[in-house]
Amino acid sequence: MKDIMDAYPKFLLLNDEFSLRDMGEVFDVETSISLYGVNLKQLVFDKHYKATARLRIGRSNIEAVSHLIFTKKGIKKLLKTNSKMRERVNELYEECKYEFDLPYHEEVQL
Repeated sequence: MKDIMDAYPKFLLLNDEFSLRDMGEVFDVETSISLYGVNLKQLVFDKHYKATARLRIGRSNIEAVSHLIFTKKGIKKLLKTNSKMRERVNELYEECKYEFDLPYHEEVQL
């Protein structure tokens, strides 16, 4: 249970750092389906994930594309129910805590 409670604050720290460094998202919906076995049918649209529009700029055109993202409630639910995603958050945190100057495990507040 403690592992589940620790994963979400770590995810939030990692997600903020990924955003600041233009590294994308910690958990992309499409990748999470294939790597972690996420089933969107078990999640509620607009509560656990939502669609956003992005602009894709090419050499000769600009186009709007739809993109799915997890909401904070969706991430909380997935971290509670998906041990592979919790393990990945812990791995990423250990890999990045010195590079990103993240707080050590004991300093992460719930």
